[in-house]
Amino acid sequence: MEKKGDALVVVAIDFGTTYSGYAYSFRAEYEKDHTKVYSNSDWKSGDGLATTKTPTVILFSEDKQFCKFGYEAEQKYNTLLEEEEADGWRYFRRFKMRLFRGEEKILERTRVDKITKNLMIEDEQGKPMSALVVFAESIRYLKDQFLQNTQVQGLKFDPNNDIHWVLTVPAIWTDRAKQFMREAAKQAGIPDDMLTLAYEPEAAALYCKELTVQKKEGAESSSLSSFEPGQQFLVLDCGGGTVDVTAYQVQNDGDLRELQRPTGGPWGGTYVDNQYTTFLKELFGADIWSEYSKENPEDVLEIQRRFEAKKKSVNASADDQTTISFPASLFKNIRLLRIVHLLKKALKNQNLQKR
Repeated sequence: MEKKGDALVVVAIDFGTTYSGYAYSFRAEYEKDHTKVYSNSDWKSGDGLATTKTPTVILFSEDKQFCKFGYEAEQKYNTLLEEEEADGWRYFRRFKMRLFRGEEKILERTRVDKITKNLMIEDEQGKPMSALVVFAESIRYLKDQFLQNTQVQGLKFDPNNDIHWVLTVPAIWTDRAKQFMREAAKQAGIPDDMLTLAYEPEAAALYCKELTVQKKEGAESSSLSSFEPGQQFLVLDCGGGTVDVTAYQVQNDGDLRELQRPTGGPWGGTYVDNQYTTFLKELFGADIWSEYSKENPEDVLEIQRRFEAKKKSVNASADDQTTISFPASLFKNIRLLRIVHLLKKALKNQNLQKR
């Protein structure tokens, strides 16, 4: 039997585009109850709230050493920006989809961003760094968080033999992108023979099969039950970076049969964020917004945070308008930048007339 089958605990790392976390299940408990799964729901946000996941952001020091991850990285970087000490530091956010964009460029027969161990990605300030290091340190942090938290609970595991690690990946990723994630996990200290890559929608489907209940129709009184053999269901996994779609049928033995190959695309929540940024560029002017972003990165970070918070509170049945507040510096600086741009344009026209 392979080592994974003898593992005492299975730890699943959900490495997301916008948020990440982990969950785990003890083998002995799972054999009795498949729904006995634990997760860390104690990530502390900047406003003191406890959440089930932490932002997928990572901060490296001036000498490219790992510094912070998640909420702590956001807070540290914001402080550096406010104190004008961020130069040289490297702050990465929403970098997971760089692998998908790299694949798109490969398909277009370009040599840019080819997914290899030498792939470089740029941080928020445009400074390059090894993608493998960025991904590996992110995975290492989540792995170490599990080990530290369970140790506090009085549990101690040998990460090389006692733990079966599972790392989730989007269904639309190619073998090249998946191999890159496996290399990153290996560099993070996870043994290759104790690692399994799982498609995100497939993991969601297994969860649905175990936990989802449905309302029975046609009965005099409503009742709830789990999926039965022969029944089919579709999973629409809307994440931060991708939307994955899969369909399954429950077999007589309880297993799932895939009805259609997983499909999807880069249409996750970050697509909405990008459209919002495009709207702001159109509203204030692309050149002015670009200049404002360079001169006021801490305020742009705050604008992104406020939009993210507002996005979570919107629901389909809401009829009221949604109001988003902006930092006071935005309108003050935008007004000043517009005046500067108008003066530059006037001077340019004046010089052209003299010629």
